[in-house]
Amino acid sequence: MDYWISNNNVQMGPYSLDQLKVMWHEGRLTATTYYYDTLRSQWLLLGTMVENIRGLFTVEEAFIRLGQNRQKGCLSIYNRDETLHLFVDEGFVVCAMSDKDQGELALSRALRLEESDYEWFSEAKPPTLNLRMNIAE
Repeated sequence: MDYWISNNNVQMGPYSLDQLKVMWHEGRLTATTYYYDTLRSQWLLLGTMVENIRGLFTVEEAFIRLGQNRQKGCLSIYNRDETLHLFVDEGFVVCAMSDKDQGELALSRALRLEESDYEWFSEAKPPTLNLRMNIAE
């Protein structure tokens, strides 16, 4: 998939996701850079869209953005061996769980999971409330 970006009202592209990653990590793209979301047919801020350009951000960066944007849903973090679910709401982790752990242990494991990727499920509701941790802290 190709991406178009806009900085200071100048549209550039198309770029591959790999090119965007390099530009992001070099500081040439910021949270205030816009990209064109073909699914929604509109320009959106890169920094607010965890779910659309999943491969651009690391798990830690995605987690921090969820706190900043105060989004509600589930960040599922996974590798070939396990999946952990972090439910967030209004800047707080309200539930963290996996097959092995719950609460703070699951949260800690999720943020340290090696060779992991993630997926964002907007508006997903937690099955239980087992945590209340401010993401910003």
